[in-house]
Amino acid sequence: MTEKAPRNDPGKNLEQGRRVAALRNRLRKTQEEMAFDLHVSTRTVANWESGDSRRIRHKALLALADYLQTTPEYIETGRHAPPIPDPGEPVDELLDRFSRQQEILRRVAARELLTAEQLVLIEQLLDELDVDPRPREAPTQRGGEEQAA
Repeated sequence: MTEKAPRNDPGKNLEQGRRVAALRNRLRKTQEEMAFDLHVSTRTVANWESGDSRRIRHKALLALADYLQTTPEYIETGRHAPPIPDPGEPVDELLDRFSRQQEILRRVAARELLTAEQLVLIEQLLDELDVDPRPREAPTQRGGEEQAA
């Protein structure tokens, strides 16, 4: 008599489904959009999120983790969650802010002039990083060296 493969713990599947749904919602995607992007049916996505599927196949799990900007381990176990952008600040705004910061850094490196808006952004960035923008004093030399008269 052949034995059937043990069914996954329904509670585990439900928690996994909640993580998938939460990550999808943080990306502001619908089940239909996610299904289209991953080349699966909307029913498959609904099954993943409701915990009705026995197990997400390995290949699908890898694609799902990549799409949701997380790791397969986080989807399966809830451990080692990567940082996720705060839903209060949409991803587009974060990307726009990052690209403006990159432009400022490029101009500073090239010693080009900065606009007043860019200078304000530099101040904000320095405040966030808790960096004092004033130049540091050169270290003073101590004893042992004679100064030329």
